Amino acid sequence: MIRPTTLALALLLGACAAQRTLPVHYDLDGIEVQDPPAPRFDVTIAIPAIQAPSWLRSTALVYRLDYAPPAYPRSYALSEWTAPPGELLTLRLRERIAQANEGFTLARLPEDANGYRLEVSLENFAQIFPSPNHSRCVVTLRATVLEDGEQVVAQRTFRSELPAPSANAAGAVEGLAAATDADFNQILAWLRETLPTGQASALTRTDKRTP
Repeated sequence: MIRPTTLALALLLGACAAQRTLPVHYDLDGIEVQDPPAPRFDVTIAIPAIQAPSWLRSTALVYRLDYAPPAYPRSYALSEWTAPPGELLTLRLRERIAQANEGFTLARLPEDANGYRLEVSLENFAQIFPSPNHSRCVVTLRATVLEDGEQVVAQRTFRSELPAPSANAAGAVEGLAAATDADFNQILAWLRETLPTGQASALTRTDKRTP
């Protein structure tokens, strides 16, 4: 037989669980981006997964209070990403490059194919508060282009810092998405300067038409 105190405790725990607020999950889908008209490139290029430091390998939505030292990364309790930022940015970058590339855009180069590899590391992805009611979103990416998987062709760091529309988690998501795409626009412009344009893809064109 269940004692009254045990039953009351069980009901109390059940009520607390029912009232517990679940975190809101965010991603980068559904955000429209306007890419300015520019020449398209025509290459085989692989974009492996974007690498990130340990503090960005979780789904936490990170912010930092610069007005309250010591400033260190914190995370919103009831807001998080659907996947670690590196994964979300990898998918979005591949999509953006595929839209600008007449050739093949891959996750990795086949062993028997020549082409380029774009390695990207995520160095900063956070909402920064210089004061309690104002925040800015910073995204820093370091990109390296390699030819045939080994020879370094070019390397550059891209950093965008944009105001968040609101000093909360929703503002962080919108601001970080905008800063991410600002970096991606710079990367695309840089690739157009770095990679050949109007050139046949490294893989055979007949292969490209094969389902």
